[in-house]
Amino acid sequence: SGYSTIDYWILGDAFMRGLYSIHDYDNLRMGFVPFVGSTKKVPVKATTTPTTTPPVVALNLDTTIFGLTVGEFLIIAVLVVIIVGIVVLLFLFCYAQLALTQKNKRS
Repeated sequence: SGYSTIDYWILGDAFMRGLYSIHDYDNLRMGFVPFVGSTKKVPVKATTTPTTTPPVVALNLDTTIFGLTVGEFLIIAVLVVIIVGIVVLLFLFCYAQLALTQKNKRS
């Protein structure tokens, strides 16, 4: 359904200049209060209704990365990290063994 059933207005800089916006998230509403020194008057209630139909926004959750689904990509990424970690550990182990062998030859 998207946003097609929600009424909304887009308020620009010309309207918002000189106002604080107050948001009441619990009751899903907001209001405007002029800040000190502002000469802008705040309307008591809406004087017009929106004249355009809000656009319907489609959300595509079928995102792919390099032709793979997100789940497939994450599995491959985790496997690559594990394999690289194992290779690094093997390299460090071999380097330590070589260092011990060189030390024993000198003794």
